[in-house]
Amino acid sequence: MKEATNINVEFALGTGIDHSEHTALGIYPTPAGEFITVEAEVGSSPVSITITDLSGRVVATATTTGNKTVVNVSHLSAGTYIIRVGDKVGKVVKW
Repeated sequence: MKEATNINVEFALGTGIDHSEHTALGIYPTPAGEFITVEAEVGSSPVSITITDLSGRVVATATTTGNKTVVNVSHLSAGTYIIRVGDKVGKVVKW
């Protein structure tokens, strides 16, 4: 039986920048399997998606394909990851 993977999302916003129009970021499903879906209002231009571990090491990258993008996370070990989508940031916990 495949081990379940769970994803929790929290937003981490910096200071000094008005994020009131830039905080729409969704990451699902919870629990996740081999893929997560990232939803972000990015417009028509491709935007980089970067997933890093807590040490800052980039563990996965993708490019948006519109406002909803599927990202393969099957290679990630259990742990906490930071997802950046353009100027949007979320924390992902996988276990």
